[in-house]
Amino acid sequence: MSAKVRNPFAFISDPALYHDLRPRYHEEVLNLLNDFFKSAPEYALDVACGTGHSTETLSKLCPQVVGVDSSSSMIEEAKRRYPKLEFFIGDAESLPFENDCFNLVNISMGLHWVDHHLFLAEAARVLKTDGFLVTDNFGFEGVVTDIEVEQEEHLNFFNDFLPGANRNKTYSEKGLLHINSLVVKEEYNFKKIVEMNKESFIYFLQTTSNFLILSDVEKESVLKKMTSLYERIFKDEDLKLGFGGEIKIYQKQS
Repeated sequence: MSAKVRNPFAFISDPALYHDLRPRYHEEVLNLLNDFFKSAPEYALDVACGTGHSTETLSKLCPQVVGVDSSSSMIEEAKRRYPKLEFFIGDAESLPFENDCFNLVNISMGLHWVDHHLFLAEAARVLKTDGFLVTDNFGFEGVVTDIEVEQEEHLNFFNDFLPGANRNKTYSEKGLLHINSLVVKEEYNFKKIVEMNKESFIYFLQTTSNFLILSDVEKESVLKKMTSLYERIFKDEDLKLGFGGEIKIYQKQS
């Protein structure tokens, strides 16, 4: 049973730093959407848009795009970064838009933080008939080095100090899709290599839900351990790290 869960990203302390240093993957999604759509959807909504990475990328496909997020600080940063785009504060489960007004609804890296029952009903409500819902996920594949001892240290560090946050499923169940007249049209998987140094990797880890759910005292302690470990593993070098992503495209039926 899906339900509303606490979204750690609503409490990012520095949205500007998050915007600058969070690994980007949205161009990969754009390339796949360009291949899928014969003609670009005219009016698109980007749900859980954060600081606007996905919204700005979606604007390269669709003539009109608006972003919505529940975090006022994220929306403020998005408006500052992309003044030509429209952004609104709002929940994925209660979208502040009229019925049947969008040709495409997108949610990037956000479906596991929302109530699937309520969000899918809202997505179907604001979508026009034959409109599309696009969901994607992207994450670090977990390998930092081919040195076995150091890789084991890395995995042990995650197991011991960076537990997973409570979240919903990454993708919705078929039954929920069916009752909201949404059918799967296409699925894609993709890989991306991201080059990072120790500073960018350590900051990236601080923007993961695993870290954000910790208390302030825990964060301070874990950050010290994290810095010590990855300074040894990176050895002042840039490492090429593997990330993977998945995209699913649904269409609203009449």
